[in-house]
Amino acid sequence: IIEFPVSTLNLAGKPFIPIGGGYLRLLPVRVIKWAISELNKRSYPAMVYLHPWELDPLQPRLPVGGLNRFRHYVNLSKTEEKLRALLKEFDFSTASFVIEKTMKKRLLPLNGEMENRK
Repeated sequence: IIEFPVSTLNLAGKPFIPIGGGYLRLLPVRVIKWAISELNKRSYPAMVYLHPWELDPLQPRLPVGGLNRFRHYVNLSKTEEKLRALLKEFDFSTASFVIEKTMKKRLLPLNGEMENRK
């Protein structure tokens, strides 16, 4: 099994995941572009991920509490626009291509290396 880690940046000494899922919906696109640029400057691949439902602003709404409603439904209407903006500005590829390329450069840890770094 090869792990493609979620892209993180260090913000105030804490890991920050700026380019996937809810963060993709919540953060302004300029912050996401900055994060991808920062990762690329450091020769790290940016793993941008989202769930298919995050592209459907017309999905049925479930009767959930306020926090869950916010986490699941805020900015759904902006996700596609943000994704299109990122696709225009950056080159994207498949995870398998990036893993193969970066494993050769040793940018991603091989199986078990993360556990051995503790």
